[in-house]
Amino acid sequence: MPHLFTLNSIPGEHYGASWLHVFGAKTSVQVQYARTHVGQATSTLYDFGNSDLLGTFGIDPSFSSYVGGVNLFPSLNVSGYFNAGESNSPAKNLSSIHEFKGQVIHTLGRHQIIWGGGWDQVNFEQYQRNGSITFNGASTGNFAGNPGSTVTTGQSAQSGNGLASFLLNYPSNFNFRNVLITERPGGIASAFVQDSFRFTPTLTINIGVRYDRSVTPQYGKESSIGQQGSIETGDFDFNTGKYIIQVLPPLCSDRGHAPCLPGTGALPPNVIVSPNRKIMRGTKTNVGPRFGLAYSVNSKLAIRAGFGINFDNWSAIIQIPQNFQGSWPDVGTRALDNTNAPGTNYTSAQNPFGSSSGSMPAATPFDASNVNYFVDPNIKNPYSEQWNLGIQQQLDNSTVLSVNYVGSQGHRTDIGGYTNIGQPGPGASFAARRAAGTAGQPFPYTVPNRWDTSNGNSNYNSLQASLLRQFRNGFGYTVAYTWSKSIDSGQSGWFGVEGSGLQNRYDLRGSRSVSAYDVPHMLAVGLNGDLPFGKGRRFYTGNRFADFVLGGWQVNMIFTARSGQPYSITAAGDIANVGNGSTYERANLVGDPGLNNASAAKWFNTAAFAIPAAGTYGTSSRNMLRSQRLWNLDTSVFRTFPLYREMQLNLRAESFNVANHPTLSTPNSTITTPSTFGTVTSVVGNQRLMQFAAKIVF
Repeated sequence: MPHLFTLNSIPGEHYGASWLHVFGAKTSVQVQYARTHVGQATSTLYDFGNSDLLGTFGIDPSFSSYVGGVNLFPSLNVSGYFNAGESNSPAKNLSSIHEFKGQVIHTLGRHQIIWGGGWDQVNFEQYQRNGSITFNGASTGNFAGNPGSTVTTGQSAQSGNGLASFLLNYPSNFNFRNVLITERPGGIASAFVQDSFRFTPTLTINIGVRYDRSVTPQYGKESSIGQQGSIETGDFDFNTGKYIIQVLPPLCSDRGHAPCLPGTGALPPNVIVSPNRKIMRGTKTNVGPRFGLAYSVNSKLAIRAGFGINFDNWSAIIQIPQNFQGSWPDVGTRALDNTNAPGTNYTSAQNPFGSSSGSMPAATPFDASNVNYFVDPNIKNPYSEQWNLGIQQQLDNSTVLSVNYVGSQGHRTDIGGYTNIGQPGPGASFAARRAAGTAGQPFPYTVPNRWDTSNGNSNYNSLQASLLRQFRNGFGYTVAYTWSKSIDSGQSGWFGVEGSGLQNRYDLRGSRSVSAYDVPHMLAVGLNGDLPFGKGRRFYTGNRFADFVLGGWQVNMIFTARSGQPYSITAAGDIANVGNGSTYERANLVGDPGLNNASAAKWFNTAAFAIPAAGTYGTSSRNMLRSQRLWNLDTSVFRTFPLYREMQLNLRAESFNVANHPTLSTPNSTITTPSTFGTVTSVVGNQRLMQFAAKIVF
């Protein structure tokens, strides 16, 4: 049997320069430049015992041959069993940033005025060469119409099995990336001015404004023309139903391979060409005012408040233009979803796209194989309105109590997943309804597709309190507690990577609930102190050797406790029959999910949920349940012994999760997998870990 091995290297260079000049006592100027460059050379390959593994399994060249003359075996993902395959994705510029900044600080009476700006240029270049085949239970469930089935609807009464689908060669999903990704330079321009005004001896006011111009890098360079993943690609605009070709390639009859225009070159209906060889429009309206104040009530009590609008300029700035790489009229990125479902034609794992289409695009971009991570050309970077109000009270010479209300309102947050889906409906499959024109899609001439927009929102409110005692007389501590709530409209991170829970793309409020990262209660306690043994301490033996050995030890402790993390109860498959290719459906709530004696074997009452009827959405709320609460204690003890002159011996003992208290992870929450539904199969963090160290310092 062949074995997989992975090679990975990440070379990087980081350097910078700064120049500061002081013009007298009131004015100074600082100019800075920094360069960050990170590359990556990574590959996962089989150690071939059989040099013709592709031929043995009959993998068609259209699904195994990549740019640069590389042949790779696709990854086999068998749900619940194994996941393995080859990939090769070296990156010349995984991160390439040039940063230019400058500012002037000028003092004018009671005003300190700061103004400046900068330009952060970003760039990206990478080969992506990988393919994947997924086998899940969708093809082997007990569907209506199968021999012996008693089910009267299109849903599955009996779960299928990923391994059974694999053995029968009934794959359910395909992904294929064979592209050289390049980007034209983009970045973030900024300008700001701020006035810090000492209004009175006890009141300081800060007022400022910042402008950020997010210049989204445009996909593809002119030098990439003619290659897979070139500048000659396209993107959907599902606001209008148009497909936008960034740069028009020649006819397939002339070039002989993709990217190229099929047929006579006449553009299909609803296909347009970009007038300026660009698709992304960027954001030009990022103006953020800032306001803050600090008021000293007396020598021990201070009040602070602030408000500001902050733009998230960096998130996904180099990812957004990559989304549509390799799309029609290219064939560098292709995908097929929900294959081999009941009522569909058979699709083999060895040749999902067909040999004839291995190097040529389909007649139109509306073909089912042109499924990609498309993005709204008008997408805007998110921003948040943030505010706080708090007090700081000095209790004694070393102890300070702080209590703050902190809140924010997020706008233009990412909403991803499938769009152009149909309306729920039982009976005929979505494919049949779409063919008959009765699926209820906004744009029925094309298939549902993945699309990112910026029409989400979120909010966060919290009470944050802390008690800090500086290390003094051999003892110090920090106690911090946060009581908070975070809510969003269906997704908790860019491209759903931090928790996608959107059930119905056309009803964001129906999925509005606590965020995937919502933690209502968080307590952290840190203590450090000297043990009271040895000379000059409370317990002094008077024995020189004993005091030398026992004295001078210090103990540290960090205790953390927090609420469990939220999760939803989901049902796999396109139960609502809308053409959505991801797991989106939530289960029906039919009872009380609470249990008095929850355990890893059964964390919630599984009988409280049911699979929704075919053609309907689930009724349970998003993120309605929580995993186990976490608490953890880490400790350390250390001591430095003088040996000879400057030579010292440092001894240290550390223990993480010293109580060895396990915290159960999120339970298996897919109702259509009854064998594991409601069970917990992993824990958060590590079991008790102890380490000892000795170091001689000289």
